[in-house]
Amino acid sequence: AKNLEEELKGADLFAPLPPTEDCVICLVPVSRIYSENFYQSCCGNEICWACYKENEESIKKQNEEKSAGKKVAFTCPFCREPEPTCADEDFARLRARCLQNDRIALTVMGGLYRDGGLGKAKDDLKALDCYIRAVELGSSGACVNIGNIYDKGDGVAVDKERAALFERVGALRGDIGARYNIG
Repeated sequence: AKNLEEELKGADLFAPLPPTEDCVICLVPVSRIYSENFYQSCCGNEICWACYKENEESIKKQNEEKSAGKKVAFTCPFCREPEPTCADEDFARLRARCLQNDRIALTVMGGLYRDGGLGKAKDDLKALDCYIRAVELGSSGACVNIGNIYDKGDGVAVDKERAALFERVGALRGDIGARYNIG
């Protein structure tokens, strides 16, 4: 928490937003709205909605043309790795990315533990651990999630002051949800 407090010293929370990363395919900046981007756990890249849909349509078209032959499997638009065939395979890929200290993978994994996704049991403390590791690697979204955990007391004691600290750090790092939450 002390490192986060130091990060906030003298910071202007409402300064212009830092730039986002670019889609690895079209090189257009990815959206700050997480639901408009797709994280690919096979290669650890985040791609925009348009590139994801273009890849999906291309594969559908190829499969329609090969109506009698072998179908083309859905693949990652960047690395061409086939889509996972089951939840366990998807979870294993995500866990492998977490072991490589991928901040987006850690944030996604935290969400899976928080909500009990991919057939895994809900575990608030594992979710918090994933989010903390993601924050240490620079994730703004994980800051907001930790703020929500402390605000609601999910698996931890309610701590409004700590929740506000994580919200402010998320806002400083460019999370639009955090900026909205703090006013």
